Amino acid sequence: MKVNNIISWFIIICLSLSYFIYSSLITINYYFAIGVGVILIAIWLLLKKKVQNTYSNTDKFKKSFYLLLIPEILIVLYSIFLILPVGNDELTKKYISRACLFIVTALEGIAIVGLYKDKAIDIIFKSALLNYIIYIICFIQVNGIVSLFVTTYQTIFEDVTTKSILEAHEVTFVFGLLFLYYLFTGYKENKSKVIICFIMALLGFKRIMVVAVLLAILIKFILDFIDKNINIKNISNKITFGVTITILLVNFLWLYIISDEEINQISEETNINFMGRLQIYELIRDEYSLNISFLGRGLGFISYWGEINADYTNGVALHSGIIQMYVENGFIVFTLYLLNKLYFNYKRIKNVNKKNANIYFCIMVYVIICWFTDNVATYFNFLVASNVIIMSLYNNFLLKRGEKEVDNYKKTIK
Repeated sequence: MKVNNIISWFIIICLSLSYFIYSSLITINYYFAIGVGVILIAIWLLLKKKVQNTYSNTDKFKKSFYLLLIPEILIVLYSIFLILPVGNDELTKKYISRACLFIVTALEGIAIVGLYKDKAIDIIFKSALLNYIIYIICFIQVNGIVSLFVTTYQTIFEDVTTKSILEAHEVTFVFGLLFLYYLFTGYKENKSKVIICFIMALLGFKRIMVVAVLLAILIKFILDFIDKNINIKNISNKITFGVTITILLVNFLWLYIISDEEINQISEETNINFMGRLQIYELIRDEYSLNISFLGRGLGFISYWGEINADYTNGVALHSGIIQMYVENGFIVFTLYLLNKLYFNYKRIKNVNKKNANIYFCIMVYVIICWFTDNVATYFNFLVASNVIIMSLYNNFLLKRGEKEVDNYKKTIK
């Protein structure tokens, strides 16, 4: 399926503008991003219908389609049983908005891969880069070019608790995502893109992103080392399962710390600046419990809760995808969702290619770690970018000419 350059640049520009829905310099309505997603999905469906012999009609693409979409649909359907009995119109509206976020971002990621196949990641890269270029131009126009360098230095080397030079929210996390993807899939082939992504991520300096990137790189190094040097049956499966369980336990530890007021003590003892979030954590702890019987409040609840508590939060967002996903989906669904996203998807992709599975797992570790202290679980374009990566890895676009499809994984995986 070949898309002409005019349509491609139209898509890149629209995707680029979508990032401004969370921007502090330029603001675009959230429904613009939804509209862009719907247009992309429509273009893909029209071309798919017009040209029967397309990659979108292959069995592998269809399998990855279901791999990505079914978990999102199940979460959306589950929340219906939590939201409808409440009978609150405003909460229902928030649910519809969140349901659209889950479904549209999944379908948009699928559509981009369906349209561009192995070039889909580059479309995400170009749109994010264009957005940052526009953002930098606007920043210089408002603050001057000297401020660009001075504030960058102060943010990184003097006081990381101050506002970043380019507080562009999700596009910074997308560059972290792309940095890992290009680094893991071949530094030599993607050297310029790796450097650009690194610089852009640095300009939008996020502490949790730095931690997540370093941890993802460390785990990738360990997995590669084990595959090459340790001859123990299913060792990589055991390592990834152990990391998955550890991350899940740390998630619950984080939820416990917030629910038991431990976070206030940690703040006092470590002098960490939580940027006004302690009061929000104090409010949210009344909305959930850490036991298996907690079913959740339903998708959209946190947005609704934020509005009715706006006088107490001073407009500051919750800034924790972990808390949001747990409060809205409950103990069981939250646990299953994380297990599927980290471990079970890893095993499915491993059936296609071992290298791709390791890359997927490490990138998903990055994603989940970023959930801890930011809103990336609900960042529209971040979800699209991560979905494109999942589709690309499952469809094995990294295969070099002459390589076998399954990479003989049953024989080589230790």
